Amino acid sequence: MILKTLFSAPEEYTSRQLALLAQPMRRALALQLCCLLLVEITFFTTESPRWLGYWGAALAASFTYLYWLQREYQRHASNREDLYWQRRFTLGNGLSALLWGSAAARLLSADAQPLLLLSGAQALVLLIVPTLAVAALYFFACHRATLRTYVLLLLLPPAAAVITNGTLLTTGLGLVFLALLMITLLAGRQIDHLYQQSATLTANNKTLLTQLGKEKQQAAAAAKKAQDVNIAKSKFLAATSHDLRQPLHAMGLLLYSLKAMLEREPQKVLLSQVEQSHKTMEQLFNALLDVSKLDAGVVETHIQSLSLPDIFSHLRDELTPMASNKGLTLTVEPIEGWVNSDPVLLPRVIRNLIHNAIVHSDSGWVAVTARENPHSITISVADTGPGIPEEERTTIFAEFHQLRNPERDRNKGLGLGLAIVSRLCGLLGHDLSFDSTVGEGSTFSIRVAKAGSAPVKLNSRVSSLEGGTTSKELKILVVDDETSILNAMERLIAGWGYQPAIASSQASALDIIGRGFNPDFAICDFRLQNNVTGVDVLKLINTRLGRKLPALLVTGDTAPERIQEAHASGYALLHKPIKPAKLRTAINRIMRASQQ
Repeated sequence: MILKTLFSAPEEYTSRQLALLAQPMRRALALQLCCLLLVEITFFTTESPRWLGYWGAALAASFTYLYWLQREYQRHASNREDLYWQRRFTLGNGLSALLWGSAAARLLSADAQPLLLLSGAQALVLLIVPTLAVAALYFFACHRATLRTYVLLLLLPPAAAVITNGTLLTTGLGLVFLALLMITLLAGRQIDHLYQQSATLTANNKTLLTQLGKEKQQAAAAAKKAQDVNIAKSKFLAATSHDLRQPLHAMGLLLYSLKAMLEREPQKVLLSQVEQSHKTMEQLFNALLDVSKLDAGVVETHIQSLSLPDIFSHLRDELTPMASNKGLTLTVEPIEGWVNSDPVLLPRVIRNLIHNAIVHSDSGWVAVTARENPHSITISVADTGPGIPEEERTTIFAEFHQLRNPERDRNKGLGLGLAIVSRLCGLLGHDLSFDSTVGEGSTFSIRVAKAGSAPVKLNSRVSSLEGGTTSKELKILVVDDETSILNAMERLIAGWGYQPAIASSQASALDIIGRGFNPDFAICDFRLQNNVTGVDVLKLINTRLGRKLPALLVTGDTAPERIQEAHASGYALLHKPIKPAKLRTAINRIMRASQQ
């Protein structure tokens, strides 16, 4: 069994093991050269046999061959197969080992000086041969065929020589040589096994890296595909949104004008139902617009100190009727505290969370609470709704994702509420988290930094847009390529007591001015026919008038790049459909600003 273990055929060697064999070759040659010089010097001082000179020359020749072979391998390793180099390295090292072993056998043979009266040369050989055998483990263990050949040819000849002397002492010395041979071979086998394991692990790692690379490429391709789908979806929404917003905008303006003309109660009831449908459509489009504005990066934040009791009180008054209509109890438990956030966006986030909780709860309650931390305040909205299943928790913040609404009931929205909350929290730097138990309810929490100064009045940024009408009878120029919108705007502006002029193109607008209409204000659709924008029209009007005309851009576009372009113009921008009250407020605000 031991012999089978020692002399079993070696496995196929890798290029890496061959490289490890060639790498220390010069150090192995240096060690053997030092031993050779030591032997020659020792024998030179005494009367040495003639064959020792020839032996030294042959050994030096084997060293030269191995040195040349190692240099050739470094230069041309890839030009030949590994087996070619393995055989030559094994042959060269085997030759040098044979020369060492034969010299030791000759010096320790029966014809030499008796072993008990060893000369200095014989003692030196007994020292060198075991040293070379142990050193072979360091130099050749990575390549078992070379190690076996080297130690066998190094140790067998002197072992045989001393055993044949026939004395007990020499026989014992021979057995020591054989024991050293077996120990060296066994140790070499163990080391070689470690090299083989290392090579296998390296190969497995390369395979795993290759597979990982392929999976990474597949993941990147899938991500790109998803991104392309998302871009296509955004483009589709932008295109259809603009086309649908135009008639929706005109409808809102006409409904506002029609409301003042109806006198009979049945007609007013019917109009109220139409207005409710229009309001629902408007809310859905506004949700799409919010997402597009966040994607465009045009939503600006104004971080300031805010009073939580003021925010909570306002939201309680606003949303309690909605909760009561569903038979829910809305409780708001604020704490006295100030937070740093945006006076418009933070209430919007909390409002969306409360609205979402009310929509998805059929019974029970919705609770809004605040918990003070050392450096922040955690605002939580809890409900007794159905809860969120485990498999849905990674997708609830995705766009258009809704739970338990397969019929797509429009009263439950588009599935954009939590998507907007998530993006707004990211924009504001507020941590958003949630916890949910199926059948018991959900709790959404946002963590907002504490403020160190007194709060400003809630919604001051919004209230700055409110105000009374200007006393001047304004001349307002409206530019839009939709006839229905132009007619509705003309009727609306005239109803306010202003003087309207409508134009369907920039040429028509310039023609109206050329005929003596001197506008005080302009309302321009951002996207007109023939790739003309409202900004282009306003530039031409300003040139014609010789002054900068106060103006307002309106658009039905939701594409992020369109929104960015409009904001970059410096003009105020409103998104269709626009409520008449909001439009009139914007006109008054811009006019007051232009007069300051």
